[in-house]
Amino acid sequence: MLVVTAAPLLVRQVLQLVDTWLRHRPLRSVTVEIDGDTIELGHASAEDQRRLIDAFVSARARRSGTPSSGE
Repeated sequence: MLVVTAAPLLVRQVLQLVDTWLRHRPLRSVTVEIDGDTIELGHASAEDQRRLIDAFVSARARRSGTPSSGE
């Protein structure tokens, strides 16, 4: 378990690290929950995973009023 309380940039980096880790373990998935928001990574193409991560970080940033870096 990894606990992250940070700005969208750090959240994006952690999710991208998880995505990279998963690419080498195709039978596994990881669910990340932050303040009640959940994202599951593992069973999509690399491009779809990237889009999912971008959408997740952007949605969280809009709700918190924080700019989402890296888009």
